[in-house]
Amino acid sequence: MQEPLLEGLSPSARAALEWADASALLRGHGATVDGLDVLAGVAVAHPADSRPDQLLGHFGLPLGAVLAGHYPAPFDAAGLSAARDRARTAPPATGGDVEALLSAARAAAASGADGTVHLGALFGALLETGPAATAIGDALREQGADPERVRAAYRAYLASPSRSPLPEYLARELPWDGPPEVRLPEYLADDPGPSRPAPGDRVPDDLVGIGPQVDAFAYLAASVNLEPPLAVGLFGDWGSGKSFFMRALQRRIDALTNHPAAADRPAGELPFFRRVAQVEFNAWHYVDGDLWASLVEHLFQNLRVRADEGPAELADRRERLM
Repeated sequence: MQEPLLEGLSPSARAALEWADASALLRGHGATVDGLDVLAGVAVAHPADSRPDQLLGHFGLPLGAVLAGHYPAPFDAAGLSAARDRARTAPPATGGDVEALLSAARAAAASGADGTVHLGALFGALLETGPAATAIGDALREQGADPERVRAAYRAYLASPSRSPLPEYLARELPWDGPPEVRLPEYLADDPGPSRPAPGDRVPDDLVGIGPQVDAFAYLAASVNLEPPLAVGLFGDWGSGKSFFMRALQRRIDALTNHPAAADRPAGELPFFRRVAQVEFNAWHYVDGDLWASLVEHLFQNLRVRADEGPAELADRRERLM
């Protein structure tokens, strides 16, 4: 990096900018040094007491989460060290955002005892200026932290004459228990509702607009003019509403055959049967057994025409039918 840019910087801040040059060379293809390179340099210049690692780590963020996408390959420490040696003889070009953040760092350091730009002030400028500030802010927001509060707290930390270690300060001033809990809505995406709802049961709203089709099939299935057998195929992708349609059809047939207005009329005057047993059979439950025998046994075990019928009524109906 050009010598005028390094004026007024502490040895550790100068080292950070040398590592930033190496970072740009490591990225290759004529890369220009930018704020994210400086952020990587600040972290590498003082690894035992890295301000970026301390601040980001407080919010559960690794530095790699902020630098993700900046490097075309996984971070290579050996390659970075070799690039630093090359940068000392032929440093890459420096982007305008680097000059802006150095100007901000000098302004922050001007009120200090000697006006020297130390590593902490350089990191403070990174929090406020250029692409590093944007990347850090986005990462903090994703964790549920307020970037403006973090920046303000770090500014106050730099301005304090007697500073405790940064991790202790952050724990005291910006306590953080982890990202906000993600709460999912209380619903089941594949809940078709009960086939014969009891009082108080919730019946899902018809949000797909199948009411007319359900009515048509209900009148067809319960019609006294229907000559069985009748087979209807219902096809659709997963989640398209097949189970919802079947449940809605079962509820509609029950509502039709048990309507109070139909109870007082002679059966011969009604266009539909008043007693319909709806039996639901899932062949997958019997895939390892005798399917036809299981189907017949299941039919005779589930000949309810009303939801409140008990075992005695079912047994009587089976005897009469058999």
